Amino acid sequence: MEQSDSNVEKVIFITGVSRGIGRELFLQCAVRKDLVVIGVARSTEALNELKMECGQKGGGDYHLFAHDLSQPTLPVEVERVLGEYAKLDAVINNAGYLVNKPFMEIERDEWLRCYETNVYAPYRLTQLLYAFLKKSNLAHIVNIGSMGGVQGSSKFAGLSAYSSSKAALIGLTECLAEELKETNIKVNIVNLGAVQTEMLAEAFPGFKPDHQPAEIATWLINFALTASRLMNGKSVMLSDSTP
Repeated sequence: MEQSDSNVEKVIFITGVSRGIGRELFLQCAVRKDLVVIGVARSTEALNELKMECGQKGGGDYHLFAHDLSQPTLPVEVERVLGEYAKLDAVINNAGYLVNKPFMEIERDEWLRCYETNVYAPYRLTQLLYAFLKKSNLAHIVNIGSMGGVQGSSKFAGLSAYSSSKAALIGLTECLAEELKETNIKVNIVNLGAVQTEMLAEAFPGFKPDHQPAEIATWLINFALTASRLMNGKSVMLSDSTP
């Protein structure tokens, strides 16, 4: 059956599903009958809790795997599931790592970990998933950036590693879109403003933003499944304030 048929399930791959926006992304996809969702995260305990919640809600076809994105290969179990569906329609590179520390005190390992999660992981995962993305009629890679990585936006002391890594991700998105422009794969990045997540609480203790992960996840799922027909290589600012 061709993917142009509206009854065909779309397969979506999401990283960093153990908490925050990633967890909400997975939950919302997992209850949909028109989607197959594959989620990865490092925390086995968090994944077990997520699996239990998905089972209680019922609904669609979902798969969860423990995986460290710093690894150069995918687990055999993930490749097996991808092979069963034989295509991939969307990838949301949501996993992120934040260092909140004065620049002069940041350790080399902390800096590298930030770039490993926020830049290396989307690069390597794109290479690993490329063959499956190619089998979709129109595939979409969505990188999750931050307003802190947008040139000219407000910057905050202590977030040099995080913000600069997200700036690098914007550049990678634009380059990848150019590299893949002759294929069926489109690449865009969504730069998020303040959302009430664990990561934001770590960066700004006590700050209470107006937006919750659920509403952002709903927007991102729609963007991942529809925006590839309208844009490629774009850096979208999802924020209700001026940088």
